Amino acid sequence: MPVTKERPAEPVPVPEIEEQRMLLQAAERLLDGVDRALARLDDGTYGTCEVCGGALDDGDLEEDPLLTRCAAHRSPGA
Repeated sequence: MPVTKERPAEPVPVPEIEEQRMLLQAAERLLDGVDRALARLDDGTYGTCEVCGGALDDGDLEEDPLLTRCAAHRSPGA
């Protein structure tokens, strides 16, 4: 049924709102990572570790193009 003044929209259950909020936050984090990767491409630092300046492994970058740290400087599970 369409939403009208006489028939307002059904309230959205809280768990669904929380799920949507978490999805939005994940999308914002991903977009932020893409923006940072593009900036690193522009300034010539893409593919180098932000800690030591060493080259990132090509296979690691293929798996995750948003990496900013080499294996030695990544936290476990990252």
